[in-house]
Amino acid sequence: MDKIRRASHAGSWYTDNPKKLAEELDEWIRAAGLAKSSDVRGVIAPHAGYSYSGRAAAYAFGNIDPTNISRVFLLGPSHHYYTPKCALSTATIYKTPIGDLPIDLEVIEELKATGKFELMDLRVDEAEHSMEMHLPYLAKVFEGHPVKVVPILVGALSAENEAMYGKLLAKYVDDPRNFFSVSSDFCHWGSRFNYMHNDKKYGAIHKSIEALDKMGMDIIETGDADAFKQYLLEYENTICGRHPISVFLHMLTNSSTKIKIKFLRYEQSSQCKTMRDSSLRFLSFYSTLDFSLLVYDMSKVTQKESLPPNAVVLDSFVGFALQAMVVETAIVATKSVAWLLMMMGTLPNGFVVFIKEPEAYAGFPLSQLLAVSKPGPENKDASDTEDDDDDDEEDEAADDPDEDEGEEEDGSGEEGEDEGDPEDDPEANGDGGTGDEDDEDDDNDDDDDDDGEEDEEEEEEEEEEELQPPAKKRK
Repeated sequence: MDKIRRASHAGSWYTDNPKKLAEELDEWIRAAGLAKSSDVRGVIAPHAGYSYSGRAAAYAFGNIDPTNISRVFLLGPSHHYYTPKCALSTATIYKTPIGDLPIDLEVIEELKATGKFELMDLRVDEAEHSMEMHLPYLAKVFEGHPVKVVPILVGALSAENEAMYGKLLAKYVDDPRNFFSVSSDFCHWGSRFNYMHNDKKYGAIHKSIEALDKMGMDIIETGDADAFKQYLLEYENTICGRHPISVFLHMLTNSSTKIKIKFLRYEQSSQCKTMRDSSLRFLSFYSTLDFSLLVYDMSKVTQKESLPPNAVVLDSFVGFALQAMVVETAIVATKSVAWLLMMMGTLPNGFVVFIKEPEAYAGFPLSQLLAVSKPGPENKDASDTEDDDDDDEEDEAADDPDEDEGEEEDGSGEEGEDEGDPEDDPEANGDGGTGDEDDEDDDNDDDDDDDGEEDEEEEEEEEEEELQPPAKKRK
């Protein structure tokens, strides 16, 4: 025999007239103007009376494409019943004025078998409004489509239990037939809620509240459960669905299916302007698939059941063809980079970047054609041929000593320019002065000695230049 949970808040929090309720929901969904998408896997929507939050909720439920969904997990906070755990419904049917929603008893039994859940009796179930306020929208969106619900009342969980329940429920995220409806309002502001946060830099009180909520919304969009917990500890924002949201974020973190959360709508029941005012905030989010696909070749997969649901499977010839395309693309890209580096003159000597191709389809020998080395001690004109080596030896033998002296003068001229560089200045590097002042004081006394020293210095510099590669010589 069915155990029915009545629509206990119909007639007060929303109309109990089926025709009027259906028309209201249709109107709000149509006004939201959102396209239905099969990639939407969950929503975070408000649970206040429909006169306050009904329009905002339409921005969440209006995205749902019911075609491939067969099960909806409902996560709602407990407003009247205290429990440090999560509780499961004992009902078999949830009634709404516009249609009944059966409970998925098979999944309820699976969750009960874990020993982590308690059961809530029908009285507690009917007293709680957080999940009931989602039911008419679900009945409307899934009209004509067979769907079951799994209601989970989320109690006052510790951070550890939020993570535990998130990990336990994560496997259901990986089943694309499952949908998740998380119930929460945002900031409850005013003396009757015992929360009156007001950052005066934003001016009006309602602007301060909006900035506070926006901060929390941004964190939720990142999917970071720990950051959301830190935000709540720091600002103590009265988000009544903070525990269901935290469990949902942990579910997404622990699932293999990548889900993104996107904010859609923010509304206030009224704008607080004085400390005597009070108001509620309502937000709508939806969670959608991340479109980064995982590609697998079945020739290298042993168990198809181990693949995530967003995997693209390529079998036999198609898989091999894709691999060949990837390899050929990598070869072409590598050669293009090599061309660019060589034209820029930044490729080190002796560094080979060409992939060695199989002889069966080796093309023109570009690596030999482009074997160009950078200037070196024995290769002043940047060539690498035997004829050029012989020319270099003849040129060195016929070099004019006057040219060397010119090079010395050029080098000494550039030393004056290098003094402006802190890395070349001995004083800037902590090596003390150059000693030029002492030399000037002794010029009148030691002219002959200086001439001898200059000759010796010129000979030493000529020897150093012969040993030093032209790339490192001062110009």
